[in-house]
Order: sequence, then structure tokens, then C-alpha cells
Amino acid sequence: MSRKNMRLLFVLIVLVLIVSIGKETYALFTSNINSTVQKYITGTLSLSYSNTSINLTNTYPMSDTDGMNMDSIAITIVNSGTLTYKFDVILNPTSGSTLDTSLIKVSVDDNTPALLSTNSNTIIEDVILNPGSSRTFTLRVWIVDTASSTTVLGKNFKADIVSEGIAVKSTSDSDGVVLVG
Repeated sequence: MSRKNMRLLFVLIVLVLIVSIGKETYALFTSNINSTVQKYITGTLSLSYSNTSINLTNTYPMSDTDGMNMDSIAITIVNSGTLTYKFDVILNPTSGSTLDTSLIKVSVDDNTPALLSTNSNTIIEDVILNPGSSRTFTLRVWIVDTASSTTVLGKNFKADIVSEGIAVKSTSDSDGVVLVG
């Protein structure tokens, strides 16, 4: 190849490189990326409970009449946050509990007693609690009278009282639906 053709080829390669680099550089400096910052502020949900556990140890089976005459346990739930809370109250058996929930009777706010296992351990449903409000429920728990003493001998029922729910748009407070009664 002649020297003239080599120079021409070299000049063409240099021009192609300059055009390519220029095009990429132009695209780099002219790209436009739009972004929108979204910010969500919802408030706080702060709950406090009183009497959060149940413990039936060395307890014998009893009739509904005797169970309803037992001392009740008061459960108070306070919403000190800024959001309205809609929730269910659940008796959640702990790992140390050795009695099946089908042997446990529950009465909430002196309503008709029912087996705890009837509603997946939910004792109150759809309570709405506005910020700054509180709810107090009374609870009685006992072993059904159909259980034999040998079935419950040396066993116990231990459960935590918990709530499961969500923050909701502000509505009027409600006592909820008692499911076990």
C-alpha cells in the first residue's frame, strides 16, 4: 500500500473516532433524568396494655356458672399515638402452654361464654380506637367442665393478650364485636 493511501486510511480512522467520541460526549451531557421525591408522613401509633397475660396453672375444670362467678381480669388498651387504630384482641397461647385451646372457655364483658378455639383465639373483633382514647374489657378464662381432671392434671394454659390491626382513617370509636360471647 502506498504512503498516500496509508495517510488517507489513518485520517479516516481518526475522523471516525472523533465523530464517535463527540456523539457519545454529546449524549452524556444532554441526557435529562427527571426524578420526583415523594414523602409520606403518617403519624405514630403508640399503644399500651394493662394485664397482658393469662396463666391457668393448677386449675380444675368448672361449669360456666362457676366460671362466670370468677374474678374478671381488666384489659385496658390505650392509644397515645396520632393515628386511629382498628384491631382485634387475641389470646395467643405461649410456648409454655400445655392445654389445648379447645378446653378453654372465655367470657368477655360478661357475655355468653364460648370455647376459645371457636374463632381462632380471637376474643374481640373490629375495635376502633381513636388517638387519645382507651378501651377496657373484662375477661374471664377457665377450663371447660367436660374436661376430666386427669386430662388437665399437671398441665397449664398460658397466653398473651395481643392485638392485631391497622391504622385507619379517623372514625368514631367502637367497642368492637365480641366473638367468643
